[in-house]
Amino acid sequence: KVIWSQILTKHHKLKETDKCIQVFGARTHRYDFGKSLSEAELSKWESDNDIALPTDLRTYFTECGNGGPGPCYGIKSLEQLRPYPGSTPFPGAEAARDIACKYKDVDDDDFWYESDKTWCVSDETLADLIPIIAYGCGDDYCIAARGPATGQIILRTYDYGLFDYG
Repeated sequence: KVIWSQILTKHHKLKETDKCIQVFGARTHRYDFGKSLSEAELSKWESDNDIALPTDLRTYFTECGNGGPGPCYGIKSLEQLRPYPGSTPFPGAEAARDIACKYKDVDDDDFWYESDKTWCVSDETLADLIPIIAYGCGDDYCIAARGPATGQIILRTYDYGLFDYG
C-alpha cells in the first residue's frame, strides 16, 4: 500500500535539498504538483475515455496533484493522459512480443522483430495502455487499464519494444 504522506514528506525534503534543480527530470516539473483533482473530475475523465484509472493513480491526482514530480520526467497531468486507441485490450508484454515475432521476416512499419529484446508492435496492439510517466526520448511508462494485463506497468520504448514491470 502506498503511503502518500511519506511520499509527500520525501518530496518536500528533496525540493529543499535540490535548490539548483539538478536531479534528473526535475527541470520538467520543478517539484511542483498541479492542483489536486476532485473525484468528480476523475470520474468525468474515466467516463469520457471509458477507462477506470487504477486506485493509486487516482489517489496521486487527489492527494498530490494533477501531475508533477515522479520518476523520470514526472507523472503526466490528467489532461495529458491519452490511452492508446484500439478495439482489443492490451494482451500483456509477452503476448505482444509473440505477435511481433510473427513479423520476423515481414517488411512492415508497424510490426517488427529482431530478437526477444528488440521488437515493436502497432499502437492498435497497445489499446488501453495509458502513458503516465515520460521516460524520455519518446518512451513512456504505461499502465494497463483493461484486459489481461490490467494494473501492470509497462515501459513502451520505440527502439526495443515493451518491458513488463508487473
